[in-house]
Amino acid sequence: MRESDIQKLTMVALSKAGCKVFRANAGKFLSLDGQHVIQGLPNGFFDLFGFRVSDHQMFFIEMKTKTGRPRESQKNSMRCSPIVVSSMELPEALKTQ
Repeated sequence: MRESDIQKLTMVALSKAGCKVFRANAGKFLSLDGQHVIQGLPNGFFDLFGFRVSDHQMFFIEMKTKTGRPRESQKNSMRCSPIVVSSMELPEALKTQ
């Protein structure tokens, strides 16, 4: 299963559990004058972030497959963030969906 598949399943599960969850999307494109432009959040930002509606508790999630490894910039983000759910694989509860 790809990381993006895991993200989608996790977003659905978090939404059903009463959370507002957002996917951090960034990308590269060519501008009209032919220059490469990177648009999005800072390097190393988490894949998913959001909050639990009931108490507004924030969370940040860096998704990885079983073989995936966080980049150094991702490790730095995990160390600097006060509230983090760090690298995770597909939770058992989601495997049945």
